[in-house]
Amino acid sequence: MAKIDLGEGIKPPFIGTIQNLCIYEMYGRYYIRLKSSLTGKRVKKDPAFRNTMRHAAILAEASRMAATVYRALPKEQKEHILYRKLTGMAIRMLKEGASQTVIVAALQSACRKPEKKTVVLAEQNNSSYIQHKVYLDMPGILSVNQEGRLENTLIVPVEIVLLE
Repeated sequence: MAKIDLGEGIKPPFIGTIQNLCIYEMYGRYYIRLKSSLTGKRVKKDPAFRNTMRHAAILAEASRMAATVYRALPKEQKEHILYRKLTGMAIRMLKEGASQTVIVAALQSACRKPEKKTVVLAEQNNSSYIQHKVYLDMPGILSVNQEGRLENTLIVPVEIVLLE
């Protein structure tokens, strides 16, 4: 759709649509273009926009799940960018075919701050125990427990030494 820039210093007598012309302001400049033939009814019903409506439905569902998790956060943790990131994660997981329970659990897990724990392994090195700091959000195997919550099973590499 072509638009005509009215140039600097030229202000139209009104902003809006009259007959087939649409006059509007964008970034401090005024433009004129032809009125669009596209309507909301056509977008919702026309088969040409089937993909648009499919993606809109995915966004709506992801947004609802992200909002549920976001509302439960403490006030000091809430930032609008976090809500957008949660929505993006939910969209990706929906497209991959994940269930709502798994998605909500993953979103909740993403909002949790990692807890630090020190683990003492039963191996000895130079008469002292080796201590490892383990973050609960370390990469591992994600699984859903019987309560429907996402669990992260840690994989800790262990060196095996064969004695002769």
